[in-house]
Amino acid sequence: MNFVDQRSRVADLEAFAGTSPVANNLPVAAASTMPADRVFGAQPMKIKRDPENIFKQIRIEAAAAGENFYYRFPVRAKIKDPETGKETWGTDYIEGPTIKCANSVSRLFGNCDVDCRVLDVGSHWVFHARFMDLETGYSLTRPFQQRKNQGSVRGDSGRQEDIAFQIGTSKAIRNVITNALELYTTFAWQEAKDAIIEKVGKKLPFYKEKVAERLKELNIDISRVEAVRGRPLASWLATDVAKTIAELQAINDGMATADETFPPKETKTDSETGEVLNNFASTTTEGAAATDDAETKTNAPAADKQQAQGSQPAETGPHATAGATEGAEKGDGGNVPSNASAPSTTNGPKDPANDAEYDAYATKWIAEQIDPEEPRARWAREKNMRNKANVSPETRDRLETAVKAKVAELKKKS
Repeated sequence: MNFVDQRSRVADLEAFAGTSPVANNLPVAAASTMPADRVFGAQPMKIKRDPENIFKQIRIEAAAAGENFYYRFPVRAKIKDPETGKETWGTDYIEGPTIKCANSVSRLFGNCDVDCRVLDVGSHWVFHARFMDLETGYSLTRPFQQRKNQGSVRGDSGRQEDIAFQIGTSKAIRNVITNALELYTTFAWQEAKDAIIEKVGKKLPFYKEKVAERLKELNIDISRVEAVRGRPLASWLATDVAKTIAELQAINDGMATADETFPPKETKTDSETGEVLNNFASTTTEGAAATDDAETKTNAPAADKQQAQGSQPAETGPHATAGATEGAEKGDGGNVPSNASAPSTTNGPKDPANDAEYDAYATKWIAEQIDPEEPRARWAREKNMRNKANVSPETRDRLETAVKAKVAELKKKS
């Protein structure tokens, strides 16, 4: 074969393969990798696990770990008044095992394998965590979606994303372990909870002082915590201190924010919709009349925080009406300024029916505003409209920021 034939053959092969002779032609990097193939089914083990001994070891580690095995954070929920039977939106509490607890339980359980892979889908990561019991052959895979702009993470954008990724990994692993080993993880965190109360009860003044110091480090006014506990620090019981320690652990782990757990004093919540009310909306409705009581009410959007896998509603705890949730909408209690009427639902264009429609609708009217007082007032009037459209907290926050920016722009021009 001569030189010409060789070049022709190479060209034919390249055309057939669909490639071009580009230098350093590297393969396209995959956005993520899915779990590699594993061997399924029971495997022969040299040392069989002993369930009775597992519980003994868990009890020992839980007593030593204390608050590191147990978290507690607030969620927005409908709470039924036992006397009137009426349900109103308030604050409930979720308790459960931390990632440290889940890791320890899986280690003590033994003869198992835990793996986690991630898929990048733009604004979120989807983690696939898998648990395999090598002794029995049982396998469980659970996906977990994590936002990249985690609201409870502070710092520069790069560090925020790194921390949010680690939080997502921990949550995914914790969820799959607590689902696969629910009996063991529940036993572990409840033992840890009891150990905290017992430990705090023996040195109550000391732990009160430590809690006060930690709150000061986090720049949390002690009066905010006292409002949640329902009594001043000096009157706290061991259970009050233990609950606060667990809540601080959740803040430290990035599962909740300080403002969500201990709402500022000025924070108020609409008992009908569960919306958190702030000065931005309330200042637009001073002296205004309340909306017609006959107006049809709709349920508020679902709680921003899902109950974590392996978690349970707290057995006891104050049901404060000032429940704060991650990125919760700031409304005004449904008041309408006396010089303006609420958007009509019978005449004119149809109200937005979902998040995307309201986003486009609000973006348009915000851009068209010429009076610096009107954007705030209109935003307040449309609170029920946002609830009916199930507008997400992220969209609400972004649009509210746009309203504030528009007001500042118009005031500057005037």
